[in-house]
Order: sequence, then C-alpha cells, then structure tokens
Amino acid sequence: MPKISVIIPMHNVENYIKECLDSILKQTFQDFEVLVINDQSTDQSRNIVQSYIDDGCKKIKIFDVSFGGPSRSRNFGIAHARGEYLYFIDSDDFVKKNLFAYVLSEMEKKDAEIAVFDSYEYDNDEKKTILKGKKQAGTNNELDNWIISPPAVWNKMFKKELFNRTGILFPEDLLYEDLATLPRLFLQAKKVIYLEKALHYYRQREGSIMNSINRKLFHMYPSLQVLLEFYRDHQAFEAHEEALSLVTALNVFFVIRTLAISSFIDKYQKQKEGIKFLISYFPKWYKNDLYRHLPLKTRIHMCIMKYPSLLKCYNLIRKGGY
Repeated sequence: MPKISVIIPMHNVENYIKECLDSILKQTFQDFEVLVINDQSTDQSRNIVQSYIDDGCKKIKIFDVSFGGPSRSRNFGIAHARGEYLYFIDSDDFVKKNLFAYVLSEMEKKDAEIAVFDSYEYDNDEKKTILKGKKQAGTNNELDNWIISPPAVWNKMFKKELFNRTGILFPEDLLYEDLATLPRLFLQAKKVIYLEKALHYYRQREGSIMNSINRKLFHMYPSLQVLLEFYRDHQAFEAHEEALSLVTALNVFFVIRTLAISSFIDKYQKQKEGIKFLISYFPKWYKNDLYRHLPLKTRIHMCIMKYPSLLKCYNLIRKGGY
C-alpha cells in the first residue's frame, strides 16, 4: 500500500498538467500513488495523463467522471485512496521535489493529522510573494489562528484517518469548498503542525474559477453556512465566535467588493443579501476585538457593511477605479 495518495481534480489544463505531474513524479520520496480525476476535459489533458501510463508509469491512475466541480472529485479521490496520508493539488499547480519527504517526516515525528506549509503565488514564469500558511488572529487560541488562516487544501497534507474518523467531506456542488471544509477539519484534528517553508507553487491564471466574476461568487454564503452550522452543532460556536465572525465578515466583504467593480445587473441586491447573512449570525460583527489587527484601509472599506445605505455610492466610487 502506498504511503501517500495524491489527488488531482482535472478539467481542461493541457498547458499545465505535465508540469504538475512531473513535479510529483520527481519527488525524493517515492512511496505514493497519483489519482487523477478527469472531470469532462475536452482538450488534450486526458491524453497527456494517459501518455504517462502508456509509457509504463504505474503510479498514476486516471478516473473519468462527470462531476462538474472539484468537491466531488476530491471526495471521489478520498474514497479511492489507498494511502495513509492524502495530498490534494490543483492540476495547474506544482511542488518542490522535497515536499513529500519533508512533510511526511515531520508529521510522523510529531504524530500530526494535518501539516500546513507555505506556498509561492506563481504567475507564469514569475515567482511572486510567499503565501503564509498560517496567520495570527491576535489571540493565543491556536484553533482561532487556524480558522482565520488561508483556507486552501494544496498547502496541507492530511492523515486519511482524519476523514475516516470524522466523516467530513467537501460540500458538493459548491465553490469555496475549502472555506467550508478546512476549519471543520481543524476543529476535529488531534494535532496540527505548521512548517514555515514554501513547498508549493500556486498558479494564478486568467480564466481560472477563482478569477471569474459570475454567479458562482454567491456560493460563498452557503459555504460559510456549512462551516458555521458545523461549529454550532459541535458546541464550538461561542468559544470561537470572534474568529468565525472575522472570517465571515471578510468573505462577505470579498463578495461585496468584487461585485462593486463588476457589471452584474443585480449586484446591489446581492450585496444586501450578503450583509443580511452576516448579521443573521453576527449582529454586532463590527465590535469584534480581532478587527483591530486588520489594516486600517480594510477596516474603513468594511464599514460599508455597517452602513448599507451607502452601498450605491460605494459601487459608483469603486467602479470608477478608486
């Protein structure tokens, strides 16, 4: 049985999948399997993956599915993974060759169920800023720090037992599925470690889901609801209310700010729906002590959620490039 299962959801990434696979196959630690979940690719992506198998690579398996999103693909990968540890990577990203060896060694040494590390934000051939895997919430509570940290699966490795024990999966048919899933896993994990090394390259590219302004933006609210209701169901909401409030307010504001510069016809109504959602969970969200750690400019802009009557003016100003 392989030690690590690498799960790669794939859809139309013919220009990137080879770099992704090569970076995995060149790892210094070689006891792993690669599960490529091909979700209705119409370009040459599948043929490129198949060429590795035809050339004798026994580590790669490809599954053809019709899921229409990464959540189902990841859940499918979890169900078919044979490894003791799971690593999820987007099909247009790539990693350093020592990722598996270093992270696995630290996880086994410290008996961790989740390991978090740093990444590079990568734009074509230009290495950009380091994305820190962990943020400080202005509190000594470690879970609060993890709740407000970047919700991405590709800068983490997991013990599969964590998924088996908790039954947590990625919410299907939603984007922002990482946001709904990671804080739930952090709540249930027996031990989480942070490795302050950049081991992964996260590619920003035009046309990617995260760079598109469309109706999928509104998946943010149900994804947040999955997270918040989970903490309520596990009697952890009040203990971590400030961190949950901060995460909710920041992500609702992300939707409001994104809509402000868009041409979406019903943006004003959708912005008000976001504020209503925020207030339904956190009526006094703006009195959160953790907000003082945000940049002043961010706090000023977020005041629009406290005074929604100014939304139309805010949209005009933002649309004008200010």
